[in-house]
Amino acid sequence: MHFVQRKDIDCDKWNQLVDQTPCALIYNKSFFLDILADNWCIYVDDDYSKGIALPFTSRLKVNTVYTPNFIRSFDILGINPGNILNEFIESDSLKFRNGNLILNVQSNLGVLQFKKFQQIPSINHFEINTLAKRMLKKFDSLEYDMNQSVSLDRVLHFFKIELFPRISNLNSKDYNLFSNLLRELDKQGALKMNCIVNGNKELIAVAVFMEYKNRVTYIKGVATHNLMKNGAMYALLYNEIIKTREKNFDFDFGGSNIESISRFYKNLGGQDEYYSSLEWGDLPRYYKVVRGIYHKLSNK
Repeated sequence: MHFVQRKDIDCDKWNQLVDQTPCALIYNKSFFLDILADNWCIYVDDDYSKGIALPFTSRLKVNTVYTPNFIRSFDILGINPGNILNEFIESDSLKFRNGNLILNVQSNLGVLQFKKFQQIPSINHFEINTLAKRMLKKFDSLEYDMNQSVSLDRVLHFFKIELFPRISNLNSKDYNLFSNLLRELDKQGALKMNCIVNGNKELIAVAVFMEYKNRVTYIKGVATHNLMKNGAMYALLYNEIIKTREKNFDFDFGGSNIESISRFYKNLGGQDEYYSSLEWGDLPRYYKVVRGIYHKLSNK
């Protein structure tokens, strides 16, 4: 096993490894990392039969592994990956002094902290609760049009004015990355959109999803404040869940450890699943001092 820098990665072999690994998610694909990660490399064997993606950022000559926005988790890739995680943990100090990598694994390794996401497996019984039924009925009474043909440009502009101002930890750079991601997903035929328009054909709610293998994953959604109160988000997601079930695919809510959001997903039939956070290392003292000064100046 060895580290391979981005310029030396054989992307065809890497993407084939992602495709051939059962249950590996689309987040591992090279285009996802090229768009969202500051830098990335892979920890892989010579024939690309097993490996793991490592996005990282470089600040003050310190390389730090991190999980970019809009990526939930990465997978340990390969049909028989063996003890690749243990090998990486033992070797990472040679390459990265610290990091926080979100992994789609459950393990008894003490360094892993568990997180939750919600999904509806295709083989499981699916049932929404009373609140979801009430909100769907409330939305239906408004008689808005669903699934109108809306351009991606209009959808992205709606996200820019309605969603991103509501999320304090997302900025204009994040919006640009999000836009680039959706455009690439659309180019690859993996993007799905559910839209709601009013009588004037104005876009008033949207939810976007991505399809990969036998899974549809919710990315982001937003509605005007008034429509949000009237069940629009319930309707947008429920509509896609029904279409996903008809294909016998899994529906993945993308997941959240925020209680109010995970409760919303559970109202629509989501069930808790678990993934892990791998954290290690310590930042050098000079880095902590400079970072502390930067944050103080930024908050003035």
